[in-house]
Amino acid sequence: MNDILMECWQLGKDYSSGTRMVRAVKDVSLWLKRGYFTAIMGPSGSGKTTLLNLIGTLDVPTHGKLFFEGVAVDSLNDDQLADFRRENIGFVFQLFNLIPSLNVMENVMIPLLPFRNELSFDLEERAKELIEMIGLGERFDHLPGELSGGEQQRVAIARAMINHPKLILADEPTGNLDTGMGKEVMNSLKQLKEEQGTTILLVTHDVNIASHASEILNIKDGMLVS
Repeated sequence: MNDILMECWQLGKDYSSGTRMVRAVKDVSLWLKRGYFTAIMGPSGSGKTTLLNLIGTLDVPTHGKLFFEGVAVDSLNDDQLADFRRENIGFVFQLFNLIPSLNVMENVMIPLLPFRNELSFDLEERAKELIEMIGLGERFDHLPGELSGGEQQRVAIARAMINHPKLILADEPTGNLDTGMGKEVMNSLKQLKEEQGTTILLVTHDVNIASHASEILNIKDGMLVS
């Protein structure tokens, strides 16, 4: 099996700002290896979140090509892209985006509840496995408001893993947390990578967070720099 999960070739994203054109991402090429933890580090406004959204097919590149396991993802239509994301990618954002009225178990299961009858695995058992893996096995019935910030983000990570994704995309996942809670979240990400074999791409401005990765890339003014 090819050890390259995803390939980006000359990806670019342009925006119109009044009368001028802003190039948020400039001809970025990179390869994500299976089972690797890669961090892209850059300051605010460097284009790292835009690049992550392009890789996650949440945004459309102005130019360039995106391949996932050899398939040209950028050629898929909207319905095909939605299926592609559901089957292959998990997202972790800076904001936890948990539903306050749902407990931990329900929040983890919710992305796949509409597809429960189509799954090849037991959704509830998968959720329990992930919640125990992130160290919250005693908190199944707790609401988000009863958890710390770090615990809420770990629930968000479990939710991102519910679909057995091949790729996790994490956008500043510790940005709202103190150092101790941030370390807990990073340990959960690394544990899931090791035990589930998931590829992780994380973007951050924090060198301490980036240091958890196997590989660190730097972005400045929309370009990867050495």
